[in-house]
Amino acid sequence: MTLVLGLISDEGLVLASDSQVSQGITKSTGRKLWAVPGAGFAFGLSGPASTIELLSDALTSGELTASDLPSLRRIITAIVHPVLREEYERVRSMVASESEVLRVAGAGTLIAAYVGTRPYLLEADPYGSVTTTARERGSFVAIGSERLLAEYAATAYSRMRSGSLSLHQAKMLAFRILQDAIETSGPRASLSRPVQMVTVSRTTEGPSALQLADDEPETREAVVNWVEMEASRFKEHAPPPEWELGPDWRPSP
Repeated sequence: MTLVLGLISDEGLVLASDSQVSQGITKSTGRKLWAVPGAGFAFGLSGPASTIELLSDALTSGELTASDLPSLRRIITAIVHPVLREEYERVRSMVASESEVLRVAGAGTLIAAYVGTRPYLLEADPYGSVTTTARERGSFVAIGSERLLAEYAATAYSRMRSGSLSLHQAKMLAFRILQDAIETSGPRASLSRPVQMVTVSRTTEGPSALQLADDEPETREAVVNWVEMEASRFKEHAPPPEWELGPDWRPSP
């Protein structure tokens, strides 16, 4: 099971994911996010472990730079689509289980990149389409089999995502949403820690991609403080006096 999400802030982009990867019925911990510092972009992947490995090799060795958005979308399609098509045919020819074939067919790619001075999240599906999200069109995207868990959590924090958003705040939101989704997955253990994160921001020399430490300590501590403050403020709220029940509140027999 997989969950990868992206957020766009005023200062850059954040990708976050859980760490559970699977191949067939075998589950393990593995990487789902990559930062490509030299090219100034980052990406996250969902799907079987073998598909993730093939896509990561193709994307890290590819050239994802373009002067305009349509060109970048064509480049992404040219890299991602052939890999997924070949992997789909390979898995199907092995008479693999139907569920495994469907997992390859449902593999997803989420790329965080700049075109000029504008940040974008670009979601590539297995059929060659690339969906683009810009800051003014919405700042949140999730892919993977458990994306609905993130979408529910993101809705709860929609007011925080609107308006001005720093890169630090975006990291906190991404971490909190992933943490909520992992905890919600519960005993099924469809998602697991640590939380992975990468950022892409602009510098005077151009876009800079950075791979953060797993369960990044500064962000994790900030989120712990946020949760504790939220709980404390909630407990401060007492019901209004008129809501209190008197000793004779029970109806007469």
